Amino acid sequence: MDILLMNTSGSSSGHAQERRAEICKIIKEVKPKVVLFQEFKWKSIRGNLWGINELPDNYRLLGNTEAAIVFDKDNVDVIAIPAHLTDEILLSKKHFPTNFNPRPRMCICLIGNKCHKGLRFICVSWHGQHTGLSLEKKRMHFQKLLEFVLEIGNKYNTPIMIGGDFNINKDQISDIVKKDSNYEMCNYTPSQRRSTKVIDFFIKSNHQCFQVLSTSHLALPKEAICLFDHDPLLCKLQYDVDNQVSSSSSSSSSSSSRSSSSLSSSSSSTSSSSSASSSSSTSSSSSRSSSSSSYSSTTSSSSASSSSSKSSSSRRLGHHRRLRHHRHLRHRHHRHLRHHRHLCHHRRLRHHHRRRN
Repeated sequence: MDILLMNTSGSSSGHAQERRAEICKIIKEVKPKVVLFQEFKWKSIRGNLWGINELPDNYRLLGNTEAAIVFDKDNVDVIAIPAHLTDEILLSKKHFPTNFNPRPRMCICLIGNKCHKGLRFICVSWHGQHTGLSLEKKRMHFQKLLEFVLEIGNKYNTPIMIGGDFNINKDQISDIVKKDSNYEMCNYTPSQRRSTKVIDFFIKSNHQCFQVLSTSHLALPKEAICLFDHDPLLCKLQYDVDNQVSSSSSSSSSSSSRSSSSLSSSSSSTSSSSSASSSSSTSSSSSRSSSSSSYSSTTSSSSASSSSSKSSSSRRLGHHRRLRHHRHLRHRHHRHLRHHRHLCHHRRLRHHHRRRN
């Protein structure tokens, strides 16, 4: 599967039509299954605005201006990640700072291959914040982004691919990726004009069934270099479905073997207890009763802790819902006030005209 990464911004103004034409040309030549766009200024990929440069009919657009995903609907299934899931993750994890909200700057979805039903992964198009953050805060937000997407990947039990304009140099966050055993960087050789500013790159999760064959930048023609500030990147993925199936089957077989071993151990313990004398049976029963009481106490404590954590998360969700409802009521009240002032103003004008006449 080919994934194209492209930031469509450009320093030259008044060349929107030429930029759209070059985007269409690149997609028609490369024929990627998925395109990760950043700073995509258009709300559609076809229509009168695009004219003869509109994208082929098999492509669909998902996302916003900051980050968008265009996919080939004939070969790829796309499921958008629901907002309530991301809200639940952000609110349930205390280590996420309050000012960390990645959703406005990302487009995240579940990608599936129509030819191979077992092929699916979490795909993220990301546009990092450029201004208003120090280098240390950019590093911190980058690390929290990896943790946030990893939580979503664990929910769906799938690999992860993140691509975009991170607005931080790759060398400045490479140590974070190296320390995190869940991810690896997709390295490539940048062009000469971008050699000192490598802020566009791919990051994938460490899965044996999910390998990157190559990552490279696309050489733009001379007339197109002035249209874009960034070079497009092309990542070629190889997905081993059999490896994923074998790993899942091995995990299920290991769990079944653990369950069978536990059953055999329980049967052997019951047979030994039946063959023992009455005194040993009474002692064993007393020990079992004590162990069962300790087990019940531990389970009750664990259930209490889990219920308390659930209640705390539900309280936080309820608090945010009440805040949103309060903002809605306040907005409606101000709207009624504006309408009342408008009516009073028109009444005064009519009264003034009547007095003059």
